[in-house]
Amino acid sequence: MKVLQVNEHYAPVGGAEQYINNVSAHLERRGITVAVLYAVQTAQDFQVPGREEVHLAWLLKESGFNQSKRFQRIRQVIEDLNPDVIQVHNLYEPDVLALLTELRPTIQFVHTQSFRVCPGEGKFYKRTHEICYRPFGPYCLIAPYLHRCASQRPWRIASHYVRVRGWLNVAPRLEKLMVASRYMRLELIAVGIATDHIVVNPIGVEMEAGSESSSRTPQDAPTVLFVGRMYELKGPQYLLAALEQLDVPCHVVFVGDGADVERLKQAAGQLSPRHTVEFTGWIGQDEVQRYYQQARVVVVPSVWPEPFGMVGVEALKYGKPVVAFDVGGVSDWLKDGDNGFLVAPKDTSGLAAAIKRILVSPELADAMGRHAQALAVAQFNIERHIDTLLGVYEGAVNEPPRRQERPDAKNLLAFWR
Repeated sequence: MKVLQVNEHYAPVGGAEQYINNVSAHLERRGITVAVLYAVQTAQDFQVPGREEVHLAWLLKESGFNQSKRFQRIRQVIEDLNPDVIQVHNLYEPDVLALLTELRPTIQFVHTQSFRVCPGEGKFYKRTHEICYRPFGPYCLIAPYLHRCASQRPWRIASHYVRVRGWLNVAPRLEKLMVASRYMRLELIAVGIATDHIVVNPIGVEMEAGSESSSRTPQDAPTVLFVGRMYELKGPQYLLAALEQLDVPCHVVFVGDGADVERLKQAAGQLSPRHTVEFTGWIGQDEVQRYYQQARVVVVPSVWPEPFGMVGVEALKYGKPVVAFDVGGVSDWLKDGDNGFLVAPKDTSGLAAAIKRILVSPELADAMGRHAQALAVAQFNIERHIDTLLGVYEGAVNEPPRRQERPDAKNLLAFWR
């Protein structure tokens, strides 16, 4: 079988790109031929020896090419690559998606809410840090002004709205839609996607040698670990606020970088001297692994509804309990009281109390860590993810193709209904 992965980017610049490269490597180990078609060439030179990799700017409308010639070129590339099945990821062009469904059996992994079920910042009100529970619809045209959930430029609001409507019109023509969590399944159902059209396939981790819990150097204070972007949606500021209420000394490590890092460093400098705080910036995976192994607890304080929350699953792999806000897909892998604690979003007192329970009891941390690693092996193993993925591929290839009337992209009323 030959699988074509289609995405806007190819170099591992984000979670979707890391997923593509990890899964593609596992597919190739199972004898599947993988090709990659992507639209944006980054400064980072990224290639995998022996893999067909095609850069095609024509995938994007912004490429400026004549529409007819653009579609002819895309069609020719698909015919030349000749895949058995196409898997689309983060490509936000409904017209291209419709074309792909005409050429080969096509599935899509819906990694995030944006431009699928939401025209803005992923179902999140930035003004109040509240989650949006409204399904996509006309309210989304005024919500940016009320909740700061998207661009407030009228032309951009309209274009993003049209893009989501266009995707929803094309989505039924895909063989399957795949998501990583029950939360994302419910989001798709809320916008009218049929339940039998959705496959929940949690993203897995590789249980390699060295995944077991260990420690670098004994420390006076246990380590609390945050891994991710230093950005308000990921909630590092809530962890700092919780530390102000935490009376158990600890060493806090922030792994990652982002727009808010300097502000966070300033806030960390105001903390009680009983805590020490370390900001590592972006570091290599080997170093990240050592921080996971050293940690007593991993904290995932996202207030944005995480479509899955891969950082938490990585923590399970290393046998670490997790404390997290109960948002999005987090509760799929974090079982309250078993492998960590769920806390109501933005509740910094509850966050501090949950962290303290683990810090003061190494025995509780060890027990939760064992449960965490067992859960990773049983439910969040990469091989299990690949098994499900292959089953979806085979079903897409062997079942009769979906034949639904294509929406008239020239008629904007079709998108605004």
